[in-house]
Amino acid sequence: MLLCPKCNHSLTPLTVNTEGHGRINLEHCYFCGGVWLDHYDINRLSFHDSIYLSRMATKEDLAKINSSNKCPRDGNNLVQIRAESVPEAITVLSCLKCGGNFVTKDELKELKKAQKIKLDYFKTWKIPLPSINSVFIPVLLLFVATIGMYFTAKNIRQTQEARIKAKEMISTPTFMVSTVNAVAVNFTTSVPALSSVSYQTSGEKEPHTVPVSTKKQTQHTVILRNLEPNTTYSLKIYVEEIPGQILSSPNYSFITN
Repeated sequence: MLLCPKCNHSLTPLTVNTEGHGRINLEHCYFCGGVWLDHYDINRLSFHDSIYLSRMATKEDLAKINSSNKCPRDGNNLVQIRAESVPEAITVLSCLKCGGNFVTKDELKELKKAQKIKLDYFKTWKIPLPSINSVFIPVLLLFVATIGMYFTAKNIRQTQEARIKAKEMISTPTFMVSTVNAVAVNFTTSVPALSSVSYQTSGEKEPHTVPVSTKKQTQHTVILRNLEPNTTYSLKIYVEEIPGQILSSPNYSFITN
C-alpha cells in the first residue's frame, strides 16, 4: 500500500487517458486529491483528466495537513522541481531515485494547463520549441551529475552553433517608425528563406507573431500595425531555410512615436 506524500492517506491505483489516446497508471489520493505518477507519465497525462482528478477529493481544507514529502515507493525525501517546464507558482515534487512525481490536485491542473497553452502557442505559429524541456519535465530531471553535465554541455554547444549560424544568415533589421502607430521592419537573409517575426512590450506575457515571407526569398519586409504609442518593443526574427530547421535572431528593440 502506497501512502500520499501530502496527507499520509492511502493512494488508490487509477488508469487514465494520455494526450496520445493511450492509457497510464497512476496513484490518486481521494482525501487531498494529490497524484503520484511514475517518472515521465506526468507529461503524458491529458489536460482533461487533470481536471477530472482535481475534482476527486473529499478534503477541501488542506492547511492543517502535515506533509511527509516521502516517496511512496522507496521512502526517499522528495525534492521540488525547479525547471523551465514548471511555472514558479507551481510545486512539483520528485524522487531522485525512482524519478516519480507528486503534485497536488490544483497544481496538477495548472501545470497541465500551462503545458497546453505553451504547446498550442508554438503549434499555432509554427515556431520550434526552444527546448523540449521548456514544456515537459525531463526524465529523472537529469539529476545524475554526469548525465546532466553531458546534456548541458551538448545543449550549450548546439545553442552556440545555432546562434552563430543565425548571426551569419540574418542581417541586423532596420526599423522605419511612422506617426500612425506602425513600424516597418526590413532585414535580409544570406540565402532564400521563409521568415516571421515576434514582438512584444515588456508588460506582455506572450509575444505577437506574424509571418513576413511565406515564400523563400532574401529580402524581407513587414509592417507592424496597431502598436502602442511611445512604447518600447522587443523583436525577434525567425527564418527557415531547411524545412523543420528554424533559426532565431537575437532580441532587437524599437520605440514607437
